[in-house]
Amino acid sequence: MTTPTSSSEFRVADLDPLIEAIIKLQEAREGEAANCEPTYPAPLGSVAEARLRLAQVFDEHVVAAIAYAAARAAYRAEMKLWHEQTSMAA
Repeated sequence: MTTPTSSSEFRVADLDPLIEAIIKLQEAREGEAANCEPTYPAPLGSVAEARLRLAQVFDEHVVAAIAYAAARAAYRAEMKLWHEQTSMAA
């Protein structure tokens, strides 16, 4: 009959190859991850650069909003004219 100590030592010794295999798998995955491209842009170098980029983004957004508002107004004017021309009241 085996004693608890010898049984435990046997089981721990049995885990050594498993631990080595897990370490190798983890190293392989970490190596693959090092070759992966990030999914987010790299951080800017300074707060000043970040503020400048933020201002640029806001400017781009304002330009897009103004263009949208102008296109919407032109479309609504065209629809109003079309409605007046095709309405039964005309």
